Amino acid sequence: MNGQLIKKIKRETESKHDKPVCLIIDDTDAPKAGKKCELIGRIYSHVSHKSILGFKCLTLLLSDGVSQLMLDFSLHGEEGKKPDKKQGLTKSERDARFSEDHDKQAVKERIDEYLMKKTDKAIEMVKYAISKGIRFDYLLVDSWFTNSDFVRLITSRHIKCNFLGMIKIGKTRYQTEYGNLTAKEIIRKLKVKKLCKHNATLRCTYCTIDAKFAGTTVRLFFCKRGRKGQ
Repeated sequence: MNGQLIKKIKRETESKHDKPVCLIIDDTDAPKAGKKCELIGRIYSHVSHKSILGFKCLTLLLSDGVSQLMLDFSLHGEEGKKPDKKQGLTKSERDARFSEDHDKQAVKERIDEYLMKKTDKAIEMVKYAISKGIRFDYLLVDSWFTNSDFVRLITSRHIKCNFLGMIKIGKTRYQTEYGNLTAKEIIRKLKVKKLCKHNATLRCTYCTIDAKFAGTTVRLFFCKRGRKGQ
């Protein structure tokens, strides 16, 4: 259906469009009130910073700056850390949920992906979109999805596209001209080398460096508000 919409938009849009086309992946909370829904459980909300009842909804969006098309989605749950309270529910609460055998039904695919890692499902979504003829300039994701598997996926595609993702200031190491460094160590090195620049118009300080990650060259871009921000 989206394929037909894309063709119709291209055919009937008269104005010249030169904006980049982005494929965007993100997940969001889908809170629920009742505990009888099939596979319902508790998830950790990064918005309210607490456990809530509901699902995680992973979505794939195509945007050209004018039109936005929702291409794909999947619903996910979280097992939780307590073996005696899987998905944050007691055994009696889990047993009280609606249940049905889906072995010979189309919905089985959704059931199977329910406890699948969101990063793995996101990769499946992108591969499927490309196989269906979806073309884009950038895959845009946040730090949750920025990993070596996604970098390899995009750099190995036959279509010309780029990967744009946030990184965590964590323990991941990048191969640079100054050695194998973490993001914090890179920032310190660039400060010592006085390679950070300040933009008065945007009121931010920034620095860039090319590094090796997941077997390919990536460009790391660091910025902060003002001169004393994080």
